[in-house]
Amino acid sequence: MDEYTIGIAFCDDFRKVLLIRKMKPKWQKGLLNFPGGKVEEDELPIMCVVRELKEECSLNTIIDEWRYIGFMKGGKRKEAYKVHMFCLREIGLRKKEIKSLTKERVKLYKVESLCKVKSLSYVEWLARLAINILIPGIKDRIKMVKIDYVDHYTDTIVTSKRKQNGENKR
Repeated sequence: MDEYTIGIAFCDDFRKVLLIRKMKPKWQKGLLNFPGGKVEEDELPIMCVVRELKEECSLNTIIDEWRYIGFMKGGKRKEAYKVHMFCLREIGLRKKEIKSLTKERVKLYKVESLCKVKSLSYVEWLARLAINILIPGIKDRIKMVKIDYVDHYTDTIVTSKRKQNGENKR
């Protein structure tokens, strides 16, 4: 199974999030996604997200800044994949460092306007989920849950494990 990462990086007190306009793979061309990429052999997913943010956005981060928030799985047999999701609370003054180092353009977008931009289907809800996870005090009340949804770009069912409020619901 191929493994990938995405890095959800915020700045300006969660008002902006870093996105990249994808050129590849073909089914993502022209759409916004979070920076990230394929986990290389003998590389941990957390190392991959740090490397990818440096390679794609010129953003220097360290492992301890990132928080793992879950993963998405999809595809069938030979096309099966797993996407590890990490979030970074605050880019801070490093936002001046951000620049596109590939043909894929990176830019900070207002979270409130994500519903108006052409992006992958999960970008808006995943950004909002990450904000809720990063807000102080919420981390002690969340647990893992499984969500299935259809990715209309690849026409596959995607399984996502995410954290949710830990209250008992009957």
